[in-house]
Amino acid sequence: MPKWISNTSSLNFGPELDGTMVEWWDGQIRPWVAQPDNFKDLYNDGFTNTNNVSLSSGFEKGGLRFSMTNFNYKGFLPNMKQGRNTANLSANFQISPKIKLEASVMYTITNTQNPPERLDRGSNFPMPINEITSLYEDHYKSAQGYYLSDSLRKYVNGSVRDNIILPLLWGQRENRFNNRAEQLNASVRVNYQIAKPVSLNIITGTTRNNEVTETKQKWMQYSDPTSSSDLQGQYRVSQGNSYRNYLQGFLNFNHGLGEDFKLSLSGGATIDNQYGNVTTQSTNGLKFRDVFSLSNNKGTPNAPSGSQGGEALYAVVGTGELSFKNYLYLNATARNDWSSKLPDYSRSYFYPSVGLSFVASEAFQLPKAITYLKFRASQAVVGNSVPSRYFASAGFSYGTYQLPNGSTIINSSIPTSIPPVSVIAEKNYSTEFGTEASFFRSRIHADLTFYFNKGKDLLNSVNVAQSSAAQNFRINSGSVSNRGFEFQLDGDIISNQNIVWNMGVNGTTIKRKVLTLAAGLEERLLGNPFGAAFKAVPGSEPYTIWMRKIAKDENNNIIVSANGLPKFNSELSFIANGLPKFYGGISNQLSYRGISLYALLDYSYGGHMVSYTNNYLLSSGVGKESLFGRNTEYGGLTYYNDGTKNILLETGQTAPSGFITRTDGIIVDGVKENGSANDVILSAASYYSNRYGGTSSEESVYKNNFIRLGEIALTYTLPENIVSRIGIQGLSVSFIGRNLAFLHKTLPNIAPSNSMGTNSINSAFEYTVNPSSRNFGVSIKANL
Repeated sequence: MPKWISNTSSLNFGPELDGTMVEWWDGQIRPWVAQPDNFKDLYNDGFTNTNNVSLSSGFEKGGLRFSMTNFNYKGFLPNMKQGRNTANLSANFQISPKIKLEASVMYTITNTQNPPERLDRGSNFPMPINEITSLYEDHYKSAQGYYLSDSLRKYVNGSVRDNIILPLLWGQRENRFNNRAEQLNASVRVNYQIAKPVSLNIITGTTRNNEVTETKQKWMQYSDPTSSSDLQGQYRVSQGNSYRNYLQGFLNFNHGLGEDFKLSLSGGATIDNQYGNVTTQSTNGLKFRDVFSLSNNKGTPNAPSGSQGGEALYAVVGTGELSFKNYLYLNATARNDWSSKLPDYSRSYFYPSVGLSFVASEAFQLPKAITYLKFRASQAVVGNSVPSRYFASAGFSYGTYQLPNGSTIINSSIPTSIPPVSVIAEKNYSTEFGTEASFFRSRIHADLTFYFNKGKDLLNSVNVAQSSAAQNFRINSGSVSNRGFEFQLDGDIISNQNIVWNMGVNGTTIKRKVLTLAAGLEERLLGNPFGAAFKAVPGSEPYTIWMRKIAKDENNNIIVSANGLPKFNSELSFIANGLPKFYGGISNQLSYRGISLYALLDYSYGGHMVSYTNNYLLSSGVGKESLFGRNTEYGGLTYYNDGTKNILLETGQTAPSGFITRTDGIIVDGVKENGSANDVILSAASYYSNRYGGTSSEESVYKNNFIRLGEIALTYTLPENIVSRIGIQGLSVSFIGRNLAFLHKTLPNIAPSNSMGTNSINSAFEYTVNPSSRNFGVSIKANL
């Protein structure tokens, strides 16, 4: 007789998937076997298509160029897509011998539908290995069109329902998120040759944006239209407009000073103004099903919300270059900015730079092997205003409150982020030394740079005591340095009439250090996602990872609690540095007549990743790393439970009559708190779900070193004598693959690039992000 299987757990520690015929939660009889690609089957193969056509025309005193680009993207989830159309017109005119005009206009319309709900939590819980994806697709909604069929709601674990089926099936297939963005960019440049050594450049332009976003969420269950407390569905619409206007004017002087010296000077000013507003309205539930309109509001109406504001940046800039005999160059710049985002007392900030370069191959007769040799050195300061428009300002929010008599009053609240008492622009001081050289008639090229950077008065928000009734305080929080070495080597390994093989290697090594923090701070918490702590501590690297370590005695034995599980220290400890120390790439291009093969490798070493996906794969029993202890074949101990505890059985023994013999026992190799050897037997399910079910231990941190085959492209260019017969100037066809394979990686189960982002702590942790994709494509280029 088939056995009833009720999948009421997200854990995968049940009976062996041996093909036994069983009754499923939908009432059908199927073999009890693994479905190894069931989570993958939730995703689709995406598609990208780009079409471009351009027309150009030249005449005696100028030229015109017009292009149209159409981009279409079908994503890896249902209804996930984007379309973008761009029109670009540019022109240049020689109005007179002294005046040249250049102008361009670009207009872009982008329509986006149903991107993933969020970058992380593609699935909070791994999908049970026995589940069949097509059943989820058949049962994610009922016959009436509401969320979940009765059998799926009753028998499938709630964590699986709400963390896999809700976002990836119901959310993507039934709800709609639509965004339409329009952008206009226009610029005009005028070059006026006042006199032979003096010219004037004026550039003005504008960027205009209009964006409308609609969110349509369906009823998930029946809702009585007459009941104001039973709220289902929502319609939300946001509309935003913004613009940026800028104007630059520079007076230039270029003139020789005698036979050996040349002097170039430039001075001018820039004006940059920005403004934007956004308004959002939404319903509080939908009175009538699937009618997406603000007038279909059901509950107490939501008050419209919005924001508006602008900012300005003014600057005066001066640059100069003095050269001697085309081999010695001295460059200098000076710039002063005025930012409206800063208070009056610190709105103005100044930053200069100076550089010196020497082209030895022009000054001396070098050995024939050295084609070109240049040395350079520079020192620069770069200033930055505060990161956001109201960073340096006190603010408040307001809303409405309904009184018992039905009338409303306006109320306000003070944000929990405290503005700075005093704030100035942050500055980055950089020093570089480098050399550039070519050898053997430029067949080999090398570029080497040593750099030293120091950021001072960095702008951030720091946490404050909860007793202050605030969350953070915005200040200039300290200084950070980084130093390192960059190199780029490339050369023609083979170069003759038929074959050309070019190879390039580049790399960057970097060492970072927190120098100081704001007065009174011994450390700064940069973020603590899901129990991990990323800190900045003076004397160490920024973005260090701090987690709870496994408790050990003086002999380095794991200390085991009374429940048989490893004990973790209550205090956080330094575990590793999040950011890489060495990264770069290797490229190869091999050409034979009309055929070209290009390959790119990229690599990264020294970084670490906090991976919660791997935690969940272990705690749920889905990951292959959780095989140990599942049965005797994989190291499991034989035992039985007498009703109070697990009792170990010797080899060949079975449980007493009335008790069940189990073979999934695990004893943690460690000592109890009294120093005696641990002898507590845990089931594999208990061991993995409890040891790895949390998210704040050192076992969540992995080395993130990798070598990736990033791209391969094979291109064939048709001979001119063939394409000329069909009336075109050139035709080439390329077959391209990107993100193809990891030749080496230390991070298991996920791609090293599957982090939460590229900045700060986001690059060093991930939380069940959506899978990365491998891309294949064809490119056809024709010159008419």
